[in-house]
Amino acid sequence: MLSPGMFRNLLKHLEKVYFDKYEDDIRGVSGQVLEQLAQRCPERLCETPNGPGAASFALFGCSDAGEVVSTGFQSAWQEYTLGLGSKLVIEHLLELLRLPLAHIAADSWPHRVQSAKAIVDVARMVEREARSSAANKPSSPAAANVAALAQAVLPELAKASRGRVWPGKEHVVGALVKVCTVCADAVSTSEELRDTPSTVCDILLKEMKQGEIPYRREMVKHCSALVEGLDLDVYDQLSSTLLQLVEQYGALSAAPTVSSSHAMDIDDDDDEKALKRPQQLMLVAAAIKALQWALPKTRCLSANQAGQLARTLEDIAHTGVWNTRVASLECLAALLRHLAGASAACDRFAVDIATVLAAVRVCAAEGKYVSVRTAALDTLDAVLAAVAQLGADSRLSDWQRACQEALELFLKDPVPSIADRAKELAK
Repeated sequence: MLSPGMFRNLLKHLEKVYFDKYEDDIRGVSGQVLEQLAQRCPERLCETPNGPGAASFALFGCSDAGEVVSTGFQSAWQEYTLGLGSKLVIEHLLELLRLPLAHIAADSWPHRVQSAKAIVDVARMVEREARSSAANKPSSPAAANVAALAQAVLPELAKASRGRVWPGKEHVVGALVKVCTVCADAVSTSEELRDTPSTVCDILLKEMKQGEIPYRREMVKHCSALVEGLDLDVYDQLSSTLLQLVEQYGALSAAPTVSSSHAMDIDDDDDEKALKRPQQLMLVAAAIKALQWALPKTRCLSANQAGQLARTLEDIAHTGVWNTRVASLECLAALLRHLAGASAACDRFAVDIATVLAAVRVCAAEGKYVSVRTAALDTLDAVLAAVAQLGADSRLSDWQRACQEALELFLKDPVPSIADRAKELAK
């Protein structure tokens, strides 16, 4: 039987083999040994005798890019965590974070990515434990763990998220956003971390402007997750950059038209553009979704802000492909509902309903994609709700007639769910 000192030396040797060797079959031996230890003496892996234990090493190796390597670590992790339950994060949080924090700014990009993925795994465990805690009090172990996670991880992730783009950096920024949302309460009550959400927004704004299109799209998605998770009022901070992305790539959302006489004259540049186009369209859709999430919950957009957003969305709804059209229509509906509450006290609605209805009619006539017509009907529903709350706007009667004309299109839709919902709206 190994003494505590011998066991500690074994773990150190396994870590050295894993981090110093390049061949996957050699590095994978560390995971295989851990797997055998977890099967035969799992209680020993929980020990931290005056040095590092095995928890952090097992978790870190689970995210290895090499399948041969990660398989052994994943098996070891499953054996190791069997039956531990909440004890895992309550008693071993700092040990779990040991290797991820040590390598989050490492020279090795793959190790940075592994660190970020491991931190996300830990954050999810802490989140689950906090939610399942029967008495969610500030003094409970689960709440204390949330605060400890925030203090230990957020400053390091913020540092690692700055600087130039490198392969896999989106995972580090994603980990920063995940921990920030999981630890929202702890962040808001900490003097040291209170400004973290604003710092993360600044990082995301900078990252959205650099890198390739797939990287920018991931940054936009992280932005949506941050705003959704923390319920932030950051529309003024984010809207300019997001609208710029939509307008920059929005023109590409129109289907390309190639005349038959030139159908064979497509060069390599055209091929490259065609390959990039789906990514560009997904970026536009993601940016529109982020604008939707960023709509303020406690105040109303100014008339200029609402008008600018509506015009951009209407353009995409007129010319876009199915996914950008759906995103623009959903955001238009959210914008109308956002403005409707303040409309009764205004003499003039902030958005021209006539141009919104023009976009709705174009999408209602879309014969191929049911999702586009469904989103258009939802926008019409939001228009009807807004019109019903309008005060003395001089354009009201014209808008009511235009709503009825648009509704007639949906009543004739061949899809029963759309036609039936239109009948409900017509009552």
